[in-house]
Amino acid sequence: MRIKKVEVSGFGKLHNLTLDFHEFQVIYGKNEAGKTTLLNFIKDVLFGFRDSRSKRDFTPKDDYKMGGRLIVEQDGTTYIIQRNEGKNGGKLTVFDEDENQLPAGILDRILGPINRDSYDNLFYFGNVSLNDISRLNKEELSKRIQRVGVVGIDSWIDLENENQENGGKIYKPTGKKPELNQLLVERERLNAKVHEASNEYPKYRELTIQAKKDEEKKRQNRIHRNELSQQLSRVDQDLSSWDKYDQLKHLQNDDLDIKQGFAESDFEKFQDIQNKLANIQSEVQDDEQKIDRFKSQHRESNDDLQFYNDNADLIRSLEIELDGQIQQVSRIERLDHDIKSAQVRLSEDEPDAGGRESVPFDDDEIDQINHLMNEYQDVKEQMDYYAHSSSTTSNGDNTLSLVVGATGLVLIGIGIFMGGLAIPILAVIGLLCMGFGLYRYVQKSKQPVENKDEKNNYFQTKLEQIDQMLDQMGEKHHIENFPYNQWNDSLQKAMRRRDSDRDHLRDFVQSQKTMNERVESYLDRWNFAASRTGLSDYDSEMVALNKIKQFLSNVRDQKRKSEQINHELSYLTSNADTHRAQMKDVNGRLNRFLRERDVTNGTEFKKEYDEQRNTTEKSKRKEELEYSLDQALIERLQKYDNIDQLKNVRHDLQEQIDQLDSDFADQSDQVAQLNVQIKNMERDGTLDSLTQELASMDTKINELVEKWLVYRLTNQWIEKVLDAASSGRIPKVRKDAAKFFKTLTDGHYKKIDYNKKSISVLSDDGIKFKVEELSKGTMQQLYLSLVFALTLAFSDEYPMPIMIDDGFVDFDHFRTDKAIDLMKELAKSTQVVYFTADDRIRSDVNDENLIELK
Repeated sequence: MRIKKVEVSGFGKLHNLTLDFHEFQVIYGKNEAGKTTLLNFIKDVLFGFRDSRSKRDFTPKDDYKMGGRLIVEQDGTTYIIQRNEGKNGGKLTVFDEDENQLPAGILDRILGPINRDSYDNLFYFGNVSLNDISRLNKEELSKRIQRVGVVGIDSWIDLENENQENGGKIYKPTGKKPELNQLLVERERLNAKVHEASNEYPKYRELTIQAKKDEEKKRQNRIHRNELSQQLSRVDQDLSSWDKYDQLKHLQNDDLDIKQGFAESDFEKFQDIQNKLANIQSEVQDDEQKIDRFKSQHRESNDDLQFYNDNADLIRSLEIELDGQIQQVSRIERLDHDIKSAQVRLSEDEPDAGGRESVPFDDDEIDQINHLMNEYQDVKEQMDYYAHSSSTTSNGDNTLSLVVGATGLVLIGIGIFMGGLAIPILAVIGLLCMGFGLYRYVQKSKQPVENKDEKNNYFQTKLEQIDQMLDQMGEKHHIENFPYNQWNDSLQKAMRRRDSDRDHLRDFVQSQKTMNERVESYLDRWNFAASRTGLSDYDSEMVALNKIKQFLSNVRDQKRKSEQINHELSYLTSNADTHRAQMKDVNGRLNRFLRERDVTNGTEFKKEYDEQRNTTEKSKRKEELEYSLDQALIERLQKYDNIDQLKNVRHDLQEQIDQLDSDFADQSDQVAQLNVQIKNMERDGTLDSLTQELASMDTKINELVEKWLVYRLTNQWIEKVLDAASSGRIPKVRKDAAKFFKTLTDGHYKKIDYNKKSISVLSDDGIKFKVEELSKGTMQQLYLSLVFALTLAFSDEYPMPIMIDDGFVDFDHFRTDKAIDLMKELAKSTQVVYFTADDRIRSDVNDENLIELK
């Protein structure tokens, strides 16, 4: 596997970071730049976030979400491994290079058996591990080199050293201080005393031997029982695994071939088509419902409009006159007001006109009235004159006549002087004045001088005659209670005004009548639409006309609404046709989709999809079972046809164990009886005490021997395991290790020899050195060569990138250069990522292989 790109969303101090990796990639940065954070990010994405305590060390300091992605390549295929914060190691998602999601289990197939611990032991080492090596003495380093490549070597070697130290505290072949050495010496002394003290030693010895034989039988019984218990435990394990094995066996017999066209992406495509079809069908149904609703509204609102259309010509001709008729009704209403006003004025004019029936005077009558009134005035004046001094009055009257005549003469003179238009005007006025003065003078001169009383009677009679004549004229013209002196002026004006008002009133009434007749005639022409307009005989003209106007307004609204509905219906019909075309297209796509998969409908597709998904789950389950059940377990279970046979084997083992437990009890009783006999023979207190002391010592010695044997046998087993593990890989790494060692030592050593218990190296001058004979620095180089070679050997089967965290910080510049050359050589076979804070690296690698963290 090769890492192509690292994308960090949030991890520790790193966020929104994208890095491209090469086959040989150097990550340089000063302390606290984030190198270790980046290294842990890569391992956490591959193997899962660790427990919450470790995870807190790399929780983003800002608000960024913890997680990111690795883009890796395996066997020519690119995968995107994405892991974000979550339970159980984080939320894992795997994509292909086109961002299509893949089953999460594919990461297990990519990693194989490699987990975080095995990766750290095989493909990762840093300055800490080399520092541990640098602190070892030559013997320890030699032993570590012998066992290089064993997973968990530190634990194995620590356990071996601990066992050796603990065993040495118990017993050493040449030692005196270990506890068992001291007890064995003391036992020899005590045993001699027992022999001396026992008179019946042969029988005592026989009983003792028999007791030991019986104890041995008990021990053999326990060993056999332990073996059977182990077998029983293995059978119980087989029984617990039988269900998985049975599932695997059935899955192996099932047909797990996957048909094309029924993958998750196909199902999503099918759902997408169905959803689109359902949406379009819903839109078509919605369109049809809207069309039906608009058609219903159209039918409901079309009654008056239909009536209008049926009588369009007549109604339009009447509609043209409507506003004029409304105006006529308004004029009629105004005429009502005018008539009332005229009637009021007429009633006001009648008193001023001498009554309701008074008749105006004609011109002759006016002249006669004027004459009578003048005569009446003259009589009055004469009466007034004779009432005063007749002489004074006469002189005065003559003087007045002369003054008026003189005034007329002066006016004629002024007119002549001014000339132009003033001459005739002033001449006429002057002549009138002169004529009046002369007339008055003549009249006054003619009056006879009579007696004052007679004159008064005469004047009174004359006045009565004039009044009588005026009364006759008043009766003739129906004048009531009106002064004579106003007959020719205000009375005539009042009569003319009254007659004018009466003419106006008559005209108003006639006009109103004519207008009413026209309106009534117009309304009669609307009788055909009375049911539509709501006309009634009780309606006033204006109410009726307003009803007609409202009817026409409603018709116009209905027409406009009808046009709107027709427009909306046209739009909805077009929209529905478009949706039907879309539905036809989507149906075609659905049919093609189903035909391509040889199914007739969606139900069959879903059924086949469920079957394929079930097959996929079975395949996945099969892989899981094959991974969880090792081959040895499967081979054991293949011996049985069914679980009952396995249960029978367990039953037989249990019976054998029960029998052994029963035998052990009998053997224990027999040993107890022998011990009773031995104790009876030990009645002598000294023998009894010595024998008891010897038995106690034997027990303690046996315990120490067993404890020492545990340490010794454990170390022998560890030695065998380590030797087997190391020698098993040495043939694979020998060639590469020698080449790497030669590179690191600049050709000073050219060969590494391996044997069963040791490793030796051959220098360029042919001298062989054992590992323990090398300098400590050279041992480190040899160790590094072996680790690299072993890692490379593992990468053949499990090609994981090698990550080195400042592994050469204690190397001088020359050794570092050689180590870099070695890493570049390794990178030709497997990816190498080197993290370092050593700024010398800048001059040793190309820029394209160097990433600097700030």
